This record gives sequence, structure tokens and C-alpha cells, in this order.
Amino acid sequence: MRSRGPRRSPWRAPYASTNASTTVATTSFGGTFDAGTSISVKPQIADGDLIVMEYSVSLSRFTGESADPTLPPPRQETKLQSTVTVPDGHTIVVGGLEIDTETDTVSEVPILGKIPVIENLFEDQSKTKGKNRFYVFIRCTVMKSGSFEDLKYTSDEILELADVDDGWPKLEPRLIR
Repeated sequence: MRSRGPRRSPWRAPYASTNASTTVATTSFGGTFDAGTSISVKPQIADGDLIVMEYSVSLSRFTGESADPTLPPPRQETKLQSTVTVPDGHTIVVGGLEIDTETDTVSEVPILGKIPVIENLFEDQSKTKGKNRFYVFIRCTVMKSGSFEDLKYTSDEILELADVDDGWPKLEPRLIR
């Protein structure tokens, strides 16, 4: 059985780093701050083809702009971790993780929306609130073949169920006369 490390989405926000001495201050690239979905699974095979699995699911997103370029932007994070024992071939569902979203939007008519006294007549303000609920399905299968034949079978079965092309050319019989 194979253990996978954290899988991360590519949402990154750069931030600066400032080094100051008595004579000069230098600002440079400080690194990146990650957000997105992270799933970590550590499976172990127990007696009777049971799988003991430690898992961790984390959802995070940036909630605005950074107040200072030397600081990462604010981030909202929801995290869940647990350990389960699952029979071979069964699926567990991890759910209940939610991310709240709130967006403020201002639209204005060019030029007229900038005039101080009448600007409110030529702009539209809206607020949008939402909730996103996230579920993770983890299917547990014990691979017993030393030559990984069962892995190919499992993969082919999943490709067929998902109706996904395996990338191989389709061979069709031809009648030669």
C-alpha cells in the first residue's frame, strides 16, 4: 500500500521580507503563502485485510489583500483529521467542511461615479454571501499482487466507471480481401 503526502492546490500569495541594519534596509522576496485544498492519507494494512488509515483534510482560502507587503494575506482555514479502520474495498466519506465567502462589489459609471456630491447616483453596490460544502471520498483497496497486476485491474475499472479514455489507440478488426 502506498502513502501519499499532502496534495496542494496552486494558490500562492507572495510576500516580501525586510532585513534592516543600522545603515540600510533591504526588501526582498520572502516566500509564498499557500491556500487551497490539502489531503494527506497514511494507510496501514492490519489483520483480515483491514486498513487503518490516518487522514487529514484542510481547506483554506485567501480572504483579502495583505495590509503590508511584508505580511502574507489573511487566510481562512478549516481542518479535519482522524483515524479510521476500513474493510478492503470500502469507501469512506469525509464531509462537513465548509468555507464561507463574502464579496463586496462596487460598479460605477466612468467619470460621473467620481464626482463627490452625486457619486452615489451613478454607482451600484452589492454584497454576495455563500457557503461551499466539501466532501472527500477515499476508497481503500489492498493490493496483493507482487507484480502489480491488481493495480492495473483497479485502474482500468475506475477508468471504465468514469468513462475516461485511457489514451491507448483503439484497435478495430479489418477485413482483408
